[in-house]
Amino acid sequence: MKNIYLLLLLALAGCSVAPVSEEGAGYRAVDSIWTIQVGHGTEGRHLLHAPVVEGDRLYAVSYRNIIAVERESGKEIWRKNFESAINTGVTVAGDLLLFGGDAEIVAISKLNGELIWRAQANSEILAVPVVANGLVFIRTVDGNLTAHDIGSGEQRWIYQFRVPILSLRGDAPPSVQSDRLFVGTAGGKVIALDPQRGDLLWDSALAVAHGRNEIERLVDIDAPLLTTVHGVVASSYQQGTMLMTPQSGQVIWKRDFSTIGGHAFDGDRLYFGDLEGGIWSISVDRGATYWKQPSLEGLELTRPALQADMIVLGDNRGYVHWFAKGDGSKRFSKRVETQKEKFPIKSATADYNKSFNESRAILASPLIVDDWAYLIDQRGVLEAFRLSR
Repeated sequence: MKNIYLLLLLALAGCSVAPVSEEGAGYRAVDSIWTIQVGHGTEGRHLLHAPVVEGDRLYAVSYRNIIAVERESGKEIWRKNFESAINTGVTVAGDLLLFGGDAEIVAISKLNGELIWRAQANSEILAVPVVANGLVFIRTVDGNLTAHDIGSGEQRWIYQFRVPILSLRGDAPPSVQSDRLFVGTAGGKVIALDPQRGDLLWDSALAVAHGRNEIERLVDIDAPLLTTVHGVVASSYQQGTMLMTPQSGQVIWKRDFSTIGGHAFDGDRLYFGDLEGGIWSISVDRGATYWKQPSLEGLELTRPALQADMIVLGDNRGYVHWFAKGDGSKRFSKRVETQKEKFPIKSATADYNKSFNESRAILASPLIVDDWAYLIDQRGVLEAFRLSR
């Protein structure tokens, strides 16, 4: 049966997120520096269009557009429009930008956006391409993981795993560490492959599906796997988070809380937002809790990013929040805005669907570069914030 995707919607009634500003770590405020519009955003789709930075350039995407801008000024360098879908953010690899579409992987020049090569995939790609050792690794929603030559796009190998009838709409990209390629599956397993040949090295079940209906049996590993010096961190929807050894997949510890956004790692601590919107700091080697921050409960949170002595997260109302690493206290909150003459931003979807409401949700993790934080929402509004002392 064709796979059916589930888009998680969290109840927002009664939630209020008021901007808060508290001095900490020598920073007094967060200032908005520039704002630009990247195409029509995700066109209402649940896509993680994360921006990336290399040097003084920032690259950002919408469903049909890719732009390059000066990182600190927001001045546009080039813009490229595509007829085909852009489902993922871009990966920078040498002189290339790589992204995934409905059934293809595309490589363009980072200098001017011109097409270099494109290669067919078996189905839709939602996970950003991963590059290592001259190969591009692609995850498709039908359960295929493929490796392609970075110079030509030629497929080198393919690995297939089973996809349940019902799964979350999203696939975490694979993670590469040394001689291992790690992948979390919709069936609740973590598998390790040889990245050069695609041979299975081991698999480990994080979760076993059970429940009265298909929704209760969802056990997808939808959060990106995190490889640390302590081991591999994985989280299954509804079935908990665990740390396992990279050599064999042996479980070191397991806790009941889950995330679909993903984790940030700093020293001996993991930071993440759980399924209810609570924020956690736990020990990576033991799984012990340092603190929990409940102030964002009821919201869908992005994967955290790290900035100075703070963690930074976006939410599905368009706000971005800074919390102290040490105790979880809130430092700042801002909302991704846009210039008045561009608001509300109309999408092509709204042209034929009059009941369509443009979402301001931030789905992709904040991009942090020193004192700068870059956030993009589903409207395609990209805003640059900077901490000030």
